[in-house]
Amino acid sequence: MQTGSQISCIWKQEDAAGNYATGVSLHSHTSMSEESLIFIQNMGMGLPGVKKIYQRYSTRCKELYGLTLDFESAHWRPPLMPRMGFDLEFKQIADQGLRPLVSITDHDNIEAPMLLRTVPDARSIPVSVEWSAPYGITCFHLGIHNLPSADGRMWMDRFAAATAKPDDKVI
Repeated sequence: MQTGSQISCIWKQEDAAGNYATGVSLHSHTSMSEESLIFIQNMGMGLPGVKKIYQRYSTRCKELYGLTLDFESAHWRPPLMPRMGFDLEFKQIADQGLRPLVSITDHDNIEAPMLLRTVPDARSIPVSVEWSAPYGITCFHLGIHNLPSADGRMWMDRFAAATAKPDDKVI
């Protein structure tokens, strides 16, 4: 068993960039991200008393508003618009004296990098996504980078089809 573990924040050191020329951001989200909140419900149902609380609020939601409490269709969306997210990641790397490479990986959505490719400063951004890939009873979040922009939407359709009808034998 390891003792004395510590957290390092190397970017806070003055010479963190050293002799490196480029910094890469491989994981960030924008307001285009589509991360489902079902994990909150799934995680909570295993905790004592949470199922009872969920049932109470689910019933109240139906009685008061005629709505079904639905964590699967609900999504959390980060507050940053695509350009703001790109600029934030870009600046953090540039402030270290490095040439920034930024890859936006919204959940199950390539709209941010596709939009950013129309902006001259961000034209070279790769088309990337964080795919929520189902496997058995779990879901892996896979960072898929540099999809061909001409085929990006076709790849997203393939990912969506695999998500909608998962087959562990195929994946």
